[in-house]
Amino acid sequence: MSKELSKLNLTKGCLFAGAKDTCKLMAYIDNTPSKAEIGLVVPDDENKD
Repeated sequence: MSKELSKLNLTKGCLFAGAKDTCKLMAYIDNTPSKAEIGLVVPDDENKD
């Protein structure tokens, strides 16, 4: 069975972090990860909304 849950077609200007990196980021910013995270999509420019 594939571990692939879905496919994302991100537009230019978006970044994707997988589950492991999302948990690391959450812990770094003092957010307790649930370990159910599958990823995070963010703009590639911190000044974008």
